[in-house]
Amino acid sequence: MVAKKPHIYKNEVLLIDVGNTSTKIALSRSEAFIWQKSWPTTAITSHLLAEVIAMHQSQTVFCCSVVPTISDIISQTLVLFPQCSTMFVGRERKVPLKINYQTPDTLGADRLVAAYAARRLFSDPALLVIDAGTALTLDLVISDTFFGGFILASPTGQMEALGKAAQLPNLTLPKQIPEFSLGQSTATCITHGALFGTVAMLNGLIAKIEHTYDLHTVTIGTGGMSSTLSAAGFTFTHLQRDLVLDGLRFLAYQ
Repeated sequence: MVAKKPHIYKNEVLLIDVGNTSTKIALSRSEAFIWQKSWPTTAITSHLLAEVIAMHQSQTVFCCSVVPTISDIISQTLVLFPQCSTMFVGRERKVPLKINYQTPDTLGADRLVAAYAARRLFSDPALLVIDAGTALTLDLVISDTFFGGFILASPTGQMEALGKAAQLPNLTLPKQIPEFSLGQSTATCITHGALFGTVAMLNGLIAKIEHTYDLHTVTIGTGGMSSTLSAAGFTFTHLQRDLVLDGLRFLAYQ
């Protein structure tokens, strides 16, 4: 059950960010989030969504989803609330960035929304948006143009892939991130390799981008793994844990 909200505010918008692993829902005004909660994406049901929408008396809903089955659940649920105006980013609502990308129809809405939020929040000419979630994405934004980037396996994705090998264990990342050191067991060789290898990979890619395109970039980190990468030694210029929700808020009140 979702706890009751004490007040109903005017001009509120419900924001829904559906990721592969987690789904975040926030109630927002133009200047800030009023209420926010996260669920495993596998837990999202029509009943849960209906409860949230009814509790907040929402009349406007903005969605960014990378999971088609959940997008369908959202659409089916909102049919029960004809008073709601619903916008799916990429379908009913476009992101106001120029796109320099060979296959824009395959570009995830979450990457664009995060890039747009970064551009709205930070005035530096060249931004690298690093979303560390189920996958690890690194995208370059120069001025008001999205230039693409890289999609990589996150540390957890790397370990899951290695765990499929016959003689390697299935592992999870330690809750306490260690200082840099060589692995001294098969388990720590895998976990340290995934953590510190990802940090080294990001540093190398950023250096290569800056050298190749003659840029000085500012890095904006987001996603559930961003704090883990920070603890493992990667230095983000800025950490914005809810960058996609920020982007949805900016789009809603544009």
